[in-house]
Formats: sequence, structure tokens, C-alpha cells
Amino acid sequence: MAEGRGAHRWGMRCIATLILQPLVEYVWMLACMRLRNLRTKLLCGYVVFIAALVALGGWSAWRLRDMGGVSRRIIADNYDSVVAAQDMQASLERQDSAALFILLGQHQRALDQVHEHRQRFDAAFEKAANNITEPGESELIEAIRRDRDTYYRLFRLFWLRRSSCQWI
Repeated sequence: MAEGRGAHRWGMRCIATLILQPLVEYVWMLACMRLRNLRTKLLCGYVVFIAALVALGGWSAWRLRDMGGVSRRIIADNYDSVVAAQDMQASLERQDSAALFILLGQHQRALDQVHEHRQRFDAAFEKAANNITEPGESELIEAIRRDRDTYYRLFRLFWLRRSSCQWI
């Protein structure tokens, strides 16, 4: 679909170059042949300049509106993934804090925090996994899944070596 749009844009440029440019040159030549005094020629040139400026301004506004729509779509598609990534990051930070509680001997507090934030992390991860919108995003999700499983396994080993509480 993107190739079609690119071809369409190129086609519009060719039409503008092949049709509009010779047309403007022809009108300008006719106007200059009929106009004798300098003031009238300058006024005609000014009018052509203003017309070209208005046409280019309109074209620029139209293209800017198109580009704004594309950026709004990208932001809307990826907003949920960004929020999910922020939630996963916050949950990982809380789980790391639980490791400090283990080292400080506050085992029950650590256990409660780990379970709460694992649930939050997993919920945010599922939200991100269900909102794949960009190429390559599924590979990133799988890498996060593998790293999450490794982290959970290593944290459990750390817990079992340092804590007197049973892992639930």
C-alpha cells in the first residue's frame, strides 16, 4: 500500500511538472507580450508570484494535515505499549526493592511485595503482548518473556538461599 501512495505522489509531481509549468510559462509569455509598460509587467509578475505562493501554501497545509493524521495514528497505536512498558519498569523496580527487604530480614514484607508486583508486571506484559503494532515488536516481546522467566527463576533461588520463609 505504501508503494501505491509513493507512486501516486510521484505521479502528482509529474503532472505538476508536465502540465502546470508549461501552462504558467505560456500565460506569462502572453501577458508579457501584451503588456507594454513596466508597472503593468511588475504587477502581473507579482500576481503570478502570489498565486504560486497561495497554491504552494495550500499544498503544504494539505500535506501537513496528512502527516498529522499519520502521527496521531502511530501515537494511538503505541500509547498502550508505552504505558505497559512504564508499568513493567515500575514493577521490576519494586521487585528489586523486595530483594533489599530480604537482605534486611523483612521476609514477609518482601514476599508480599514480590507477589503484588509480579502480578502487576505480568498484567502489563500481557497488555503489551496483546498490542503488537510495529514490525519487530513481537521479537521484543519474546525477548522480554525469556528474560522475565530467567529473572523469576533467579529471584526464587535468591529467596530460597536468603529467606527463612517458604516461597508461596
